[in-house]
Amino acid sequence: MIYLLYPNSIKNNYVISNLYLLLILEIYII
Repeated sequence: MIYLLYPNSIKNNYVISNLYLLLILEIYII
């Protein structure tokens, strides 16, 4: 799902995946 956003750059995928994880963690905390 994340790879579909930036299929040409693995580094961006890694950063975006981390951002999504942070958002999910914040949602669970709240």
